Amino acid sequence: MSPVRVRLVAQFAVVCAIAGFRIQPSSAAGEALTRTVYVTITDDKGAKVSDLTPANFKVKEGGKDREIVKAGPATTKAHLAVMVEEKLIADWQIRAGVFEFVKRMAGSAEMSLVTVGLRNNTLVPFSSEPNQLLKAINELSLNPQPTSNMTECIGDMAKVFQKEKPERPVMVVVAMSGGQAGGASASSILTELRQSGATMYAVT
Repeated sequence: MSPVRVRLVAQFAVVCAIAGFRIQPSSAAGEALTRTVYVTITDDKGAKVSDLTPANFKVKEGGKDREIVKAGPATTKAHLAVMVEEKLIADWQIRAGVFEFVKRMAGSAEMSLVTVGLRNNTLVPFSSEPNQLLKAINELSLNPQPTSNMTECIGDMAKVFQKEKPERPVMVVVAMSGGQAGGASASSILTELRQSGATMYAVT
């Protein structure tokens, strides 16, 4: 087999996470627990590699090796929240980028479109119909809320995932760097994310 590598490119990180392999490392001895990790593996030309086995992977948790009991193509769709900071939605490049991302993810995820101001505003609830999101993107206001409360809004979405318990919760956050309202600490938001089981990718 030719050499393989894991690619994590910011603008395609969620596509990578959704399109890849499903790896189930077992828990430590005495614990009846498995965890699923989603990755994308490509060869040196960027093509997907589909003939890997558990022997091709190594997983460490807390510095300890975990036994991998299964590896195979992912079959579960992601539960994907696309969160766009309101102050950015008047920018045509942002809108075009989100538009193309939604089209690319069609068929691979149930998606929700959320604009982030002082609170989350869900324009489209989780749906397998990308046209609903594309229509909402085309209708985004050109006079958005100038102030954002991004940290708390991420925490609020994590709480939604905690309540609904989807199998593959994912957030894609499109936001400006800095200048956020609100006072939630990074540690409290990370705790909410950890408890939700969600993977978050930020485009800033």
